[in-house]
Amino acid sequence: MYTIWQLSIIGMVFTSGLRFYDDIELLKPPTVDKCNGYRYYSEKQLEAIHALVQLLYIQVYKETIYYKFAE
Repeated sequence: MYTIWQLSIIGMVFTSGLRFYDDIELLKPPTVDKCNGYRYYSEKQLEAIHALVQLLYIQVYKETIYYKFAE
């Protein structure tokens, strides 16, 4: 499991971006600590964030990304 900070470093995204993706339910962490609210991400989310970054880099519309990741 990765913390939001670890995932942001490895995935080369801002933690604020990961929080935003969680808020819009694009990339929800599988585990959230009930005591402190920390988000923990799995290896699967690491793969997803790499794909997401690549899609945003080539300027794929966010609506298309949301549709594909929601499946």
